Amino acid sequence: MDLYNQEESIQFYEKRYAKGYMDEWEPAKKQRVWEIIKDLNLPDTGEALDFGCGTGVFTEVIKKALPHWRVYGTDISATAIDRATERHTDCNFFVLSDNNFKNKKFEFLFTHHVLEHVYSINNVIEEIVNFMKPSSSCLHILPCGNSGSFEHKICLLTRNGINKDLEGRFFFEDEGHVRRLNTEQMSLLLKHHNLILNKEYYAHQYYGAINWILSNREHIMRMTNPVDGLNLISKFKLLILRAWLILIYILIRPANYVKKFKERTKVGIKQYIFLSIGIFLYPLSALVYNYIKDKSEQEWRLKKTYRNGSEMYLYYKRIQK
Repeated sequence: MDLYNQEESIQFYEKRYAKGYMDEWEPAKKQRVWEIIKDLNLPDTGEALDFGCGTGVFTEVIKKALPHWRVYGTDISATAIDRATERHTDCNFFVLSDNNFKNKKFEFLFTHHVLEHVYSINNVIEEIVNFMKPSSSCLHILPCGNSGSFEHKICLLTRNGINKDLEGRFFFEDEGHVRRLNTEQMSLLLKHHNLILNKEYYAHQYYGAINWILSNREHIMRMTNPVDGLNLISKFKLLILRAWLILIYILIRPANYVKKFKERTKVGIKQYIFLSIGIFLYPLSALVYNYIKDKSEQEWRLKKTYRNGSEMYLYYKRIQK
């Protein structure tokens, strides 16, 4: 599908949400977003919009961070809005095309991993600004294209690692991503609408990126293919990186399995066999697993203002002219 085409983009996400796309996020990530919203010192009351809310996971986070606010969520996908409405009854949801809300204005607007997906960044920013009151603010969370992150360094080892024709898209991006902006590009887009960067935070400089890559074996294989290296040295570095990541992935699998076993509602004989193997290897596995998790959280606490992260949290305030 051509994701730069609005109609095809809608069809793409309708199909994705029908299969449970982005139904849940890790508690640590939701806690991070909650903390940031609390740190913005917003008024005690108001109305907030989660633009591109999907199934409402972060709409609910906004509501918990701003309990006395009236919180709304909107998305291009009717399937996502139906699910959000069922799951989060203390929030209000509407499909973006609903004309009943086209003149609605909000004091605070939020997006979480939306702007890297949209068919036209300029058109969508126009839509966003039209939902904002003259005196308002917005928080945008999206992949970061700044240099220096672990993911950016991998791209520099790889042929066509950063696709300039697709607005800086990294080669390993999710198929729904059509761009990757850096801080300056994002701020320039919003500056045209009198939105000025007020606070900025960054995650996944190193350990956070490692933690994400290890969450899926396909990430490792796709990101570290030595065949795609720029030259002999790059190929060798990618090969060593692949071997190292696969080793860690194998080490933490038992801890991951035990963790997921506790969350299962149905357990069969096969799962108990794997559990018995996992428990035997669990002490070492848990040690490595917890080390990476702890280092990732420590990285966020100590380095969240460092711009060399691969995920950015940018807060803008609208100024009057």
